[in-house]
Amino acid sequence: KDALLEGIRHVARTPAFRTLVPMMMTTAVFGLFYIALLSAFAKSVLSVGAQGFGALLTSTGIGAVLGVLTIATVSKRPLKGWIPILSMVGIGSSLLALSFVNSFLPAVFCLGGIGLFGVGQMVGTNTALQYFSPPELRGRVISVHVWSLAGLSPLGALLFGWVSERVGLPLAFRIGGATVLAVGMLVLMFGRSLKSLD
Repeated sequence: KDALLEGIRHVARTPAFRTLVPMMMTTAVFGLFYIALLSAFAKSVLSVGAQGFGALLTSTGIGAVLGVLTIATVSKRPLKGWIPILSMVGIGSSLLALSFVNSFLPAVFCLGGIGLFGVGQMVGTNTALQYFSPPELRGRVISVHVWSLAGLSPLGALLFGWVSERVGLPLAFRIGGATVLAVGMLVLMFGRSLKSLD
């Protein structure tokens, strides 16, 4: 508990981190819920069975692998602040696009994008937090990242499960994707402290 509080204090004192962590929290709540609802989306919106659902998961995994390879390729370039921002915009755009899809193949590409950009934001956030934190606080700051990701994702799944029951899966996905995209675009336009990280 004390380590987490110390990490939170350091994040609050660091302008770029004050942007970076709320970005991850937003994606955890409004973006990652798709994992819990994907089987329902596959059945009721895409009308595919277990084999099709497996292919959708595979496309997400392939996108994630491509995301890791992309980050490894650009890791030496001064883009440590830009990677989480562009990835967040990508997740929001892909999730928003998925909300308008009602056939299998376009959904495969959308989910590939979500996998790619999802890894981009998670790894990019983790990298920036570690790289720009003092060694004695690195573990504490990473604990904030882990909490914001793993702690809030289940809440997002519960929230959007409730939302989807009331407005339908496509609109629930649309609300989540639009929220992630809007926050990503705001940071892209105004997040000067984060964009200056290199």
